[in-house]
Amino acid sequence: MSALVCILTAGKGSRMGAQGEVLNKALLPLRGRAIISHIIEHFPADTRFVIALGYRGDQVRAYLKIAHPTTTFTFVDVPRYEGPGTGPGLSLAACESQLQEPFYFVAADTLFAIEPTSISRDRNWIGVAEVPFAEADKYCCVGCSRNEGGAWIVESVHDKKIPVGIPDWFAFTGLAYFRDFHIFFEALRENQNQELAVVLGELQISSGLNAIVAHKSLEAVPIEWTDVGTEKKYIEALTVDSGFNFGKTGEHVYVRRPFVIKFFADEKIAKMRTDKVRHNPGVFPALGDSIGGFYSYRYADGMTLYEDTSIETFQKLLPWLEANLWISKGESGSGQFDLKLRNMCRKFYREKTEARIADYLAKDLGDNKIETVDGAKVRSIEEILKKVPWDQLDDGRATFIHGDLQPDNILYDRARDAFVLLDWRHDFAGETSFGDIHYDFAKLYGGLLMNYREIREGRFKFHVISDSEVRLEFSAHPEFEKAEKLLVETMRRSGVSFEKVEIIVGLIFFNMAPLHHPPFDRLLFSLGRKLLTSRLWRQA
Repeated sequence: MSALVCILTAGKGSRMGAQGEVLNKALLPLRGRAIISHIIEHFPADTRFVIALGYRGDQVRAYLKIAHPTTTFTFVDVPRYEGPGTGPGLSLAACESQLQEPFYFVAADTLFAIEPTSISRDRNWIGVAEVPFAEADKYCCVGCSRNEGGAWIVESVHDKKIPVGIPDWFAFTGLAYFRDFHIFFEALRENQNQELAVVLGELQISSGLNAIVAHKSLEAVPIEWTDVGTEKKYIEALTVDSGFNFGKTGEHVYVRRPFVIKFFADEKIAKMRTDKVRHNPGVFPALGDSIGGFYSYRYADGMTLYEDTSIETFQKLLPWLEANLWISKGESGSGQFDLKLRNMCRKFYREKTEARIADYLAKDLGDNKIETVDGAKVRSIEEILKKVPWDQLDDGRATFIHGDLQPDNILYDRARDAFVLLDWRHDFAGETSFGDIHYDFAKLYGGLLMNYREIREGRFKFHVISDSEVRLEFSAHPEFEKAEKLLVETMRRSGVSFEKVEIIVGLIFFNMAPLHHPPFDRLLFSLGRKLLTSRLWRQA
């Protein structure tokens, strides 16, 4: 018979901080996949899953439908998932009618390296791991002894208590197999109003564990485990490879071949993203499903322009963009349309930038007091904003645009000699069918100037020399000088102002700063000041 697995996703995830405010914690991405996908992928394809839903349960349903369309799911709505007396015990009890056979239990914030079905199903067992003694009161811990065969047998359960005086103890990882499910649920039902729920504010599954312990039939199996149940531990897991969290709160990407799945906390953005593709489908991957804040598109083969860095590929790209992406808006030249475009540019460049800078300054990092960046004197943000020639930026040129045209979003398939564009911006000042071509050129130029791939991998530094001086350390695209020359030539031939593009690049870095984590946000803000000081006062 296929395995039966219950995954609890009902909890509000209050320990996840800002990460859990807009997204169910089971859907937080790690190494390109949602936490719940990591769990599902450790079970055979014919496994049946019972999913306990509560906080943002609609997100869990939508994600699983898109990401795992052939997997068998039964969803159980937990009537109460926050407040006193709620918790894993109550969520699991709500699923009892769907778990009338031996089953695996998995908490939504636990990751493991083993294949659970490789462990014998002839006994009850829980996955355990060692944790620092000082952190033991954050976990359900179990006291153990070895049997004649050398296996660890659980002798006692200590729910969020320091296991004082117990020589052999482990932390419960949130992975278990209950062969004697009837014993487990009978105890869980009888103890739903246990005193622990009042003391801790939540109902655990310890009463069910204790019932199996009383029958001397619960084995503790040491496993390799990663706890991602708090914001701190989740961030640690995110940064274990690169040392830097490049992600944005409220926007996530998952790779589940043959699809890539995007999530936006603002469902309007997801809808506008899919709408935009329909205006020029030939340059984007084929769309898949779209549900709520999620949408998917076909995984595309090829290498990004940070991976394929040959200048020959870049030479091919520019005429392809001119022929396929930057399609002129037919209404250009009419007075009413030109006024609309000017208003859009004013909103997108000036109003959005001023709002984003206000958001960044609200972080109160003191960066506007910095006077020297990389040995060069920089102007204050107030001086820079006064100096920007906003009227010139309002004079845009209307074409279809990508909106985030940096090398990591440009894929080239050498086998097919074909380009495809990824991760497009949803709008330009609310419009999905066109924008200002200067913005695409600025995005591309900015992505040559700063290698975002290396930023993602943590290869950058923000050096604080003193309260008034900083030094920035990051890499440009490997073929920056040759690519810059080709790009400038294309702009001049196309009648696009390189001077305006340079200014927009500085504004882009200002706009990015409040969206990212330290120290990248500080690097972006300081780089924007450096570039615009150089551009605007050189221009003068």
